[in-house]
Amino acid sequence: LAELERRAADLKELAEMGELLQCCVTEQELERVVAGAIQRIAPGSGGALYLGDRSPAPLRAGCAWGTAA
Repeated sequence: LAELERRAADLKELAEMGELLQCCVTEQELERVVAGAIQRIAPGSGGALYLGDRSPAPLRAGCAWGTAA
């Protein structure tokens, strides 16, 4: 039961993150939303968000979270 409750909470957090992402105007807002949501969904994990556009330029680091980032 605890596992189901945790998964339900994670899905709710992802849905809320999706709604917030649609409201982001700047890359900084997007970075804050993603980093905050991931830290709540997977505390103690590390990672990074890379951003790109339609150009052939390489991806660029947006934000990082946790110790492995």
